[in-house]
Amino acid sequence: MDKYQVGADLFAKVAEKSRRHAINNPYSMFSRPLTYQQVIDDKVIYGNYLTRLMACPPTCGAAAVIVCSEEFARQHGIASQVKILAQSMATDTEISWQDPINAVGKAMTQQAVEQVYCDAGIVLAILM
Repeated sequence: MDKYQVGADLFAKVAEKSRRHAINNPYSMFSRPLTYQQVIDDKVIYGNYLTRLMACPPTCGAAAVIVCSEEFARQHGIASQVKILAQSMATDTEISWQDPINAVGKAMTQQAVEQVYCDAGIVLAILM
């Protein structure tokens, strides 16, 4: 939090937003909304500020989609149907606990991104 200049309120807002979206997914593990105050007031699990509801459970996941224009698809001979070029799954590793930013998913997200770009044949030009 010091390194990236963020406060616990940011984690609470993300948890509230994520749950708000999750309730619209019939396959979501969590189907009840949370309020910002519920997240802030929950049991503290790290330091004096990070609560249980700010942490992702091990069952959480994420997804990303790369979308291109019809013109790009046409120029590159891509049919109009949806194509999955690559997919990847990643999980926590020992480095997840060495830096708090990794504990919120940075390392595993980076691992999945690098794998899916490689599998899709896309040169990764973004430094994470």
